[in-house]
Amino acid sequence: MIRRAGMQIWDSQHAQGPLADTKWPLQDPNWNHQQQDHRINMQDLRGIIVQGIWEAVPRGQNINKAFNERQKKEETPTDWLERLRKNLQMYSGLDPETLLGQALLKTQFVAKSWEDIRKKLEKLDNWQDRDLDELLREAQKCRKVEYTPFSVIIKDPETPIRVKQYPISPEGKNGLKPEIERLLSKGLLESCMSPFNTPILPIKRQMDHTDEKSRDYLAFEWEDPVTHRRQQLRWTVLPQGFTESPNLFGQALEQILQEYQTGEGVTLIQYVDDLLIAGEAEDKVRAESIRLLNFLSAKGLKVSKAKLQFVEEEVKYLGHYLRNGEKKIDPERVKGILSIPPPKSKKQIRQLLGLMGYCREWIENYSTKVKFLYEKLSQGGLVKWDEKDDKHLKALRHDLVNAPVLSLPDLKRPFYLFVNTDSGTAYGVLTQEWAGKKKPVGYLSKLLDPVSRGWPTCLQALVACALLVEEANKITFNGELRVLSPHNIRGILQQKAEKWITDARLLKYEGILLDSPKLTLEVTALQNPAQFLYGRPSEDGLAHECLSTIEEQTKIRPDLDEEELEEGDRLFVDGSSRVINGKRVSGYAIVGGEGLAVFESGPLSGSWSAQACELYAVLWALQLLKDKSAEIVDCTCRTRLKGIRCDTFPVKYRNWDSYVKRQQSRPRDLLKNIPAAEKMVPPVARGNRVDGKGRGGLPIEMLKIATAFG
Repeated sequence: MIRRAGMQIWDSQHAQGPLADTKWPLQDPNWNHQQQDHRINMQDLRGIIVQGIWEAVPRGQNINKAFNERQKKEETPTDWLERLRKNLQMYSGLDPETLLGQALLKTQFVAKSWEDIRKKLEKLDNWQDRDLDELLREAQKCRKVEYTPFSVIIKDPETPIRVKQYPISPEGKNGLKPEIERLLSKGLLESCMSPFNTPILPIKRQMDHTDEKSRDYLAFEWEDPVTHRRQQLRWTVLPQGFTESPNLFGQALEQILQEYQTGEGVTLIQYVDDLLIAGEAEDKVRAESIRLLNFLSAKGLKVSKAKLQFVEEEVKYLGHYLRNGEKKIDPERVKGILSIPPPKSKKQIRQLLGLMGYCREWIENYSTKVKFLYEKLSQGGLVKWDEKDDKHLKALRHDLVNAPVLSLPDLKRPFYLFVNTDSGTAYGVLTQEWAGKKKPVGYLSKLLDPVSRGWPTCLQALVACALLVEEANKITFNGELRVLSPHNIRGILQQKAEKWITDARLLKYEGILLDSPKLTLEVTALQNPAQFLYGRPSEDGLAHECLSTIEEQTKIRPDLDEEELEEGDRLFVDGSSRVINGKRVSGYAIVGGEGLAVFESGPLSGSWSAQACELYAVLWALQLLKDKSAEIVDCTCRTRLKGIRCDTFPVKYRNWDSYVKRQQSRPRDLLKNIPAAEKMVPPVARGNRVDGKGRGGLPIEMLKIATAFG
């Protein structure tokens, strides 16, 4: 019976091959295992015997073992279905591939799966008529976020990015082995052959899935420490080691939370993967927390029990402690910063700045106090640390230890922002009124850009207001804001700013400070955040008039006004330097009088810059106007405090006659009275200095101009 059943199976499977009689002869064939063809016949005979036994010998049935199994806690849907197949075939005597076997498998697979999988599959229309493979795919989706697979796009897919795997110690391999095997068993990793390769990162996240076409980009190489088998693996889910993973997961979580509606009296706040539920009533917060946890579980998300802070009056959120409408720095963070020794390298300085920067909201005028660290970074060579730096660092640590408790912003109340400047930095404090007192929401500070740092103090205050209002809007969400400063910001912006600020800057500052309907500009006699929060302005403080102060600071000479002269000549001067046919050509021109006749013009050295040519034209015009009353108009250069600069607004050099008489038209003396002349020369020209008496500090191009005038 066994021989007949086995031979029937063989003949059905090998219709074109040798007959079963030759594989299982009735007489001894005298096969020799040392001959290859005889060994093959012996192996085939063994297979026929086994198949004959399976087919002919009645099987014992164990209905409980076949139909009472359930999906285990850590068992994947794929493993669960495979176990069902084996049990059905082994203990029931049914073939899983028959119609009856398929029907029983579907029923068992759906009914005995995890509860969330069972509910999901039972909701499918006519699930009994669907294929097992289709049911398996739906079951695999159940424990993942229902989100469109992420697709990674690289600039040049034709050129694979392949980074060689760095060496891993035996201890590291042994530690990774169980994790790799676990991820493989769960289907989160799979074998592949990819032209891409990334050094292995033992970081996992089971919440997102990755587009099939993008999986090769995240492949890595793994060598088993026991078998020493080396293979490439790739993620079937989005790993957290990918640089964009936090942002992508935050977007996915935000989209999922759109389906969740919070109850009355509670608020849900999300930051990437951190969730905060806040409310005044404990019972409401408790009920809402439980409802949210169940919602996340139903969506296939897991919450870390170790990080869960369940219904507490004080919680740690984003590295800060929140309690009763206030926030304070985490003491452990402060302790960690205080334990850091003085930095000895630029890398350690960057680490210190990163840790301190997270606490900048608690430190008044933070940008000024850490400026010495940024100066260390800009210096060449090794870091030199002295007693002065120790003093600055000690003061910074003192401010950190004595950091105030800040108030949480209330978007329903107006905000107050005090702004001032100090040493090229904008600083201030954002507050709200509570019970008649101003409580700080955060200290703001920012370094001014190099251009604005060279402006008068009042104009610096204008830039400071614009910068800090932008920073404050990140907290106030463009809510009602009153900006207070010792400077008349509105008057400066409307009357004096256009002479200093370019059109692009002016348009930006007007949009921030004047066009916002919820922003109010006010002038105060207070000089610093401490006075603004707790005190009153000092009685000996001087009254500050911004417009007149700017006027005085920006005057070249007391007798140089902007009013036109009633009599005298008018000269127009200009200089230029450009490349023509591959050769730099420089020159100048002076025109004026009726018909704009040319008074002087000519070429200059090709090594001179356009600014130097313009200055040459101005000085030569002064020579022509000796002992005369006249106006000099330069089309590109403008006179300001500490020098000449270029912008788009024409300004005239007026009433030079007394100036020329006083200088007796001597170019060397004249150059000494134009501090910006040196600034107008390119850095290369400023490299060489002359230390001779009367010429020290003048760059080479300025000396050439002086020499040209004798």
